[in-house]
Amino acid sequence: MKKKLFAGISLLFTILTAPLAAQNSQEIVIPMIKSPYPVKTVGWSKDGYKFAYPEDRRVLIRRATDYALLQTIYTANGSIDFIHFPQETMGEDYDQLATLSKNNILETRILPNNNVINSVKFNPETGSTVLTASRNGNYIATGSGDGIINLFLQNYMTKTLIQYPLKGEETGPVKYIDFSPDNKKLIAVYKNDMGLIWDVASKKIVARIPYMSSFDVPIIFNSDSKSFFSANAKRTIGMYDLEGNEIKKITAKAQVKSITLSADGKHLIVLATNNMFYFYNIETAKLEKYVPAFNKTPLTAYAFTNSNKKLLIGHEDGTIYVIRMEDFLLNPGEKPPKYRFEDMSNKKAPDDKEDPEEKKQSQKELSENQNQNNNQYNQNQSGNGNQGGGGEANQNQQSKQTQVKTESKVANSVVRRLLFPDMDPHSKTEHEIVIDLGVGTSIAPYNLSFSVETGYLNHGLLFPFYFGGMLKPTLAIAFTEYPYTYTNVETGDVLSNPFLTGGKIFVPIGFTFFPFSSDFEMFTQIQLGASFNLIWNGNIGSKGITSKVYPSFYGGLKIGAGYRYFQIAICEEYEVLTGFSFSGELGVRFGF
Repeated sequence: MKKKLFAGISLLFTILTAPLAAQNSQEIVIPMIKSPYPVKTVGWSKDGYKFAYPEDRRVLIRRATDYALLQTIYTANGSIDFIHFPQETMGEDYDQLATLSKNNILETRILPNNNVINSVKFNPETGSTVLTASRNGNYIATGSGDGIINLFLQNYMTKTLIQYPLKGEETGPVKYIDFSPDNKKLIAVYKNDMGLIWDVASKKIVARIPYMSSFDVPIIFNSDSKSFFSANAKRTIGMYDLEGNEIKKITAKAQVKSITLSADGKHLIVLATNNMFYFYNIETAKLEKYVPAFNKTPLTAYAFTNSNKKLLIGHEDGTIYVIRMEDFLLNPGEKPPKYRFEDMSNKKAPDDKEDPEEKKQSQKELSENQNQNNNQYNQNQSGNGNQGGGGEANQNQQSKQTQVKTESKVANSVVRRLLFPDMDPHSKTEHEIVIDLGVGTSIAPYNLSFSVETGYLNHGLLFPFYFGGMLKPTLAIAFTEYPYTYTNVETGDVLSNPFLTGGKIFVPIGFTFFPFSSDFEMFTQIQLGASFNLIWNGNIGSKGITSKVYPSFYGGLKIGAGYRYFQIAICEEYEVLTGFSFSGELGVRFGF
């Protein structure tokens, strides 16, 4: 009887707990992207519908709903260290993307158009250190190793950038910069423990603040624009007024690596060295939520959507994860749910069509978040009057005018992506010097010919097409069965078999593409020009004997492949004098 009772209770317990056990056994899927490069930076579009990350000299843009690759942006200006989506866009269907390359070149584009709208070159020897933009997108700012902040005012009517270099006294390299939420101030900190607050309108320093660069933690404004956060110890963040006086202190659970604000401005989000995100209530300085770590390698880049619905994190090993906050924003002490990763790296969009319903939802979340922030800002600014209203209206008008101008370029961009989906000047700079060594056949009785081809190629003007100018000296050797005998008329000595020497001057016109990766290219090239040949006995000076020069037309077809700085090719050539010949070439190229 007891056994039956026990069996019945066990069966009832199993039936009651089965749904809960099934629910707990369900794994949350975390989309993952694998990059061949360490992740330097990541970013979300304004509405959170797209996210982007760089891979050396290109930026990949994916759709946040299904993680399909929508677009690839290429640059020939060095590997990309920073990307940023300024919040001002050219209408709902356009996003502005700013990129900063390692050799200090800033580029801006209006997506989905690939064309560069603005390109600014700084001193390449100083190196880039940071890229950001004001909340309203009117200003873009970059920092460099020489201590200069380049502040740019965006003119939406002319689509140009107006540059204002900001240089403090005896500052070291720029570490971090941040615009205030009211877009009126810029805070910058430097490697020599100096911090400066700039007035954006006057471009003048309004305050000097302390900063401990040894902790290497960003400095950020509070949502009221009247205070800021800065790390003053390994596990401590202080809130300060604009004169540098400490208002309160937040003690973190682990060593601080980076800080940012939540979308509603109520929480300070601390990224710790253990790759976990901690949410601290700014009012109470208490820990309220946390996001667990998903990778043991160093977390090198992260970005929240403007609605704080999703988190994008990248690591040193090249992995990128898309985290839904509703799944992993946990209470202190709460264990993370079960999860698994799903690799979405190879997923490509079948076309450029977007999900209108999903995009409307993203824009709705963004609008709700902006309204909440605007209400909070208006409360903070109550009593200050309605300043700058005319300016905002003018900016909106400029934005609409720019949208009309931009739309005409979008169709051309789409056609170019359809024709050349894998075009990538990754291993190409705009200007190149090429040196090729070749071995080939020649006209009988010459058995082999040797050549050195060198010249200039331009890849930037009509990419993926290129052109240039080349010079190709040649030397052909007859090893056996030479049908003629040459004798020195003065001594009667029989001369050895002479060489067939000469050269070619031609214009190469080619087409290059990248079928597998951004390091590997293939190219086809047509060569048109003139050739010059003569017979030479191989001696130098007074004993040297040559024939007259025989000029002729030259044409060639070269097909080859390249990997980074090296290339290999086969070439079929034709000269009126010597006829057809074939050669193989191995060479290097130097960009400048």
